Amino acid sequence: MPVLASLKPACRGLKTILNVPLSRIILNKMQVILADSNELIRLGLRTILAAQAGISIVGEARNEDELLEQLINFGADVVLIDFTSQGFSIDIVPKAISKFKTLRFVAITEAQHAPILIDALKSGVTSFVKKDCELAEIIDAVKETAQGKQFFCGQILETIQKANIDLEELNTEAFNC
Repeated sequence: MPVLASLKPACRGLKTILNVPLSRIILNKMQVILADSNELIRLGLRTILAAQAGISIVGEARNEDELLEQLINFGADVVLIDFTSQGFSIDIVPKAISKFKTLRFVAITEAQHAPILIDALKSGVTSFVKKDCELAEIIDAVKETAQGKQFFCGQILETIQKANIDLEELNTEAFNC
């Protein structure tokens, strides 16, 4: 059971204060939800991130429905998601952001093809790492994203350079799923 489950009855209907998740105010930690259909991946990410000071894993989702349920019940600052895994699609990102305005996404996938990266960024993904990136890069991606900054692991930066992707030219406002 996630850490914040015991808070739900006492905080019924009160999800944010000044657009800050209530859970973050109470625990003073960055709230993260892990979203991947693979239990072993979620276990590994949970183990790595839960050991970091200032990070609290408040939920895990095996599919889009579970992700939305976790967001409604517990809120989050960051979702670490493999939108290419079974049960997810890139469409969940703008859908969740439209309901939770302060939410940020870090994509963590096996793929690093330029079209996938561009679609993810246009959909609202803030940062992008690969599952085989250095552990420090994955941790940094979550921390930087929570602070409103973009982060890309070295492998993704290579893809951006090779494909001549201009991150400033990506107009996320014009993208519609």
